[in-house]
Amino acid sequence: MKRKVKEVPVFKVDAEVDAQKILVKCENCEAAKKQNSTLIHNMNRLKESYDVLNKAVNQYNESSCEQATTMKTLQGAFMTKQKVVNNYIEKCSVLEQKLETQRIETERVNRLLKSYSCTSYVIDMIYPTVEGMKAFEEEASEEKNSEKKKDTEIKISGKKQSVSYNKCPLIGVSRSGQR
Repeated sequence: MKRKVKEVPVFKVDAEVDAQKILVKCENCEAAKKQNSTLIHNMNRLKESYDVLNKAVNQYNESSCEQATTMKTLQGAFMTKQKVVNNYIEKCSVLEQKLETQRIETERVNRLLKSYSCTSYVIDMIYPTVEGMKAFEEEASEEKNSEKKKDTEIKISGKKQSVSYNKCPLIGVSRSGQR
């Protein structure tokens, strides 16, 4: 709020003019004249002080208006910068979420690859063993069938059968499943 103070008009009182109008001199007149000139002098000093004060107030008001304008400009710039910073923060947040999602996906893929390597182990090591077991079971079932035939033949012939031990097909299997 800019408010200018009005200046007081300048006026002068001449002591000689007043003294010439009064022809009769009295004792109190000299004291009154002296007091009057002192009051005029004080009033002139007061006017000068008032003018200096008025000038300072006007400068202060102008400076205050300039500062208010500058403050509004700076606040506008600050708000713009704050919006930009908030935008960057939001982008960082989105990127962090994407990064975390990517980490989770990478971990899932790593586990899947590890499971594939385990599956490869199963295929390379265990599956041939299972295949060998199937072959062993087939041979064993064939031998059982042949033993049953022999038992029936022994019963019929009355001879005692000799014991034979079957060899495990897994003996001699390497890590790669090859014999």
